[in-house]
Formats: sequence, structure tokens, C-alpha cells
Amino acid sequence: MPVFELEQSFAISVLALSFLSGVGSFLHGKRVSRLKGGFMDLMTEITLAIVVGLVVAYMCESEEVDRNITCALVLILSNNGADSLAFLRQSASDGLTRLFNIGGQGK
Repeated sequence: MPVFELEQSFAISVLALSFLSGVGSFLHGKRVSRLKGGFMDLMTEITLAIVVGLVVAYMCESEEVDRNITCALVLILSNNGADSLAFLRQSASDGLTRLFNIGGQGK
């Protein structure tokens, strides 16, 4: 049983905003010569944006954030999915380190 359920229209909105952010990130990356501009670069940017968009939607829904704010956060954070995922990964790692007190940082 899922923790929460997204309404179909909201899920479509999150996916559409994430998709548009991925395309925008691809076009900007091509413009500043960060990306070569191939099909795989496009698919990578879109996939990363969708993953970030869904993670943001999940986090916001679990915290009961207003859906308008959630959509804005999805649009902003999925614009550069790789950086957002790296930040989320580092935050999760730091949180787990503090939670389990790993690395001999104290007793």
C-alpha cells in the first residue's frame, strides 16, 4: 500500500513540468557547450529531470506542501537534474551519517 497517492492530473502536471525542465536543461547545455547535443544527452537530461521531479513531488506530498509550491519546486529543481540529485544524495548521506554516528565522530 503506497504512503500516498497522487491524483492523475497532478501526476501529469509533475511529469510535464519535469519533461519541460529536462528539455530546457538540454538546450541550455548545448548552448553553453556543456553537452554535445546528441539523442542520448537529451534522453539523459529528460530522465534526470523526471526522477528529480518525482522525488520532489513525493517529498512535498509527504510533508503536505501546497501543490502550487510543489509545482514551482519541481520546475526549479528539475531544471538541472544532475546537480539536484547530487545535492539530495549528499544530504541523505550526511543525514544517515549523523543518524548512525558512523566514522568515529563520537560515542
